[in-house]
Amino acid sequence: DLIEAQAQQNGLPKDFFARLIWKESRFDPNAVSPVGAEGIAQFMPGTAKMRGLANPFDIEQALPASAKYLAEMKA
Repeated sequence: DLIEAQAQQNGLPKDFFARLIWKESRFDPNAVSPVGAEGIAQFMPGTAKMRGLANPFDIEQALPASAKYLAEMKA
C-alpha cells in the first residue's frame, strides 16, 4: 500500500507512519481540521505550499510529501 511504500522509501518505520496518518486524519483524504490543516496528512496550507504540495487532498501527492518531510526532520 502507499503508506507502507512511502515509509520504506523514506526510511520510516511503517507502523509509525501509519499511526501518525491515522492520528492526523483517520485515513480520511478529505479531512480538514478546525485550524485549517488539510487532507490525509493534515498539511497546513503554508506548509503545503512551502513543500511543493499542490493538492493536500490527493493521497498520491500528500503521503509522499508527508513521508519525505518526516524523514528530513528525522535526519
